Amino acid sequence: MKGISEFISYALVILLAASALAIVVTVGLPTLQQSREVASFDMGFNNMQQFDSMIKEVASEGQGSSRSVQINVNIGKYSTINNSLVFTYYTTKSFIQNSTAYGNIRIMAGYNTGNLTLQYDNINITGSLNIQTGSYMICMQNMGTATVNVKVC
Repeated sequence: MKGISEFISYALVILLAASALAIVVTVGLPTLQQSREVASFDMGFNNMQQFDSMIKEVASEGQGSSRSVQINVNIGKYSTINNSLVFTYYTTKSFIQNSTAYGNIRIMAGYNTGNLTLQYDNINITGSLNIQTGSYMICMQNMGTATVNVKVC
């Protein structure tokens, strides 16, 4: 009889440990994934703020003036589209509920994707920027007539 009760005790301990592990995996992994996605969004937003500042500086200076910056991309991609600079990010769950703007940066959110768009009324953004995961040196050059060219150096 004593052997059976020890067996039941071990089985209950194993069952409790498995249940605790299942709860941690069920709750913890999605939270960890969302934290990574929010951190990547923050990095993208900070990069866009830096681009905004640099584009305005280069555009205010004479033709031929330029700036360069090193950026890291871990989720999402940057591209030049329709006279704007766009950061597209992908998420498993939307953490931004409404579209909004911060200065020249528009934030548009969807269920599993979103865009940060940098666009100006008086500055044209040109170039063939299309980058994804990695580390890049980005160059911006004043091409004259209120045009800033953005590219990978």
